Amino acid sequence: MTAQQIHVFTAVRMETRAIRAALPPRQIHTVGIGANHLPAREQLVGASLILLCGVAGALNPALNIGDLILDDRSFPLSSELEIRRGMIVTATQIVANPTDKAALFAQTGGDAVDMEQSVVQAFADQCRIPLISLRAISDTASQTLDPAVVHLVDDLGRPRPLNIATTLLRRPSLIPYLRELNANTQLALRQLGPAVCAVIEHLTHDMGLRPMRTTQSEK
Repeated sequence: MTAQQIHVFTAVRMETRAIRAALPPRQIHTVGIGANHLPAREQLVGASLILLCGVAGALNPALNIGDLILDDRSFPLSSELEIRRGMIVTATQIVANPTDKAALFAQTGGDAVDMEQSVVQAFADQCRIPLISLRAISDTASQTLDPAVVHLVDDLGRPRPLNIATTLLRRPSLIPYLRELNANTQLALRQLGPAVCAVIEHLTHDMGLRPMRTTQSEK
């Protein structure tokens, strides 16, 4: 293989921004929560790899905020990379509380949960493009996610001001929780950007592949 074109997929805009801040210009597709905004297959002509990146919830109790999980058995993990190999499972709705997280952990053995991987994997298989998934943990197995947060953003992660205002007027006690959630997410994103760079650096140099300079795109 003489050229490598890596297309980065994220679910929401904040993940895209975090990765753009760390990467040189590259194809980045924001595919939405649940991967409802996948790019047209024509946009991936010539692509050699899809790298699905973002934050995820922990199922494994050993994982902490900011820990990095790589779901790919063939990728050689260097000891210099502070990345853990593990399984990322996909849920169709938010896995909100420790009881549900523990049940999913026992059922699947998955280390982390997202809402995109299985959808993107099916898409990648159709396109005959390999997929690697890299996630940073934004909530631990013991933490509870308030279901109200789902309605505060759209499926690309953009704030819904009216929903935010009405929710906080009705439940002002959510404010400290949302601050903590944002702090945890930002910590995870700070870990994610450099990790994506390290994985791409390994793919395009250590494995003898030549990177292709591409333009950024965001839906």
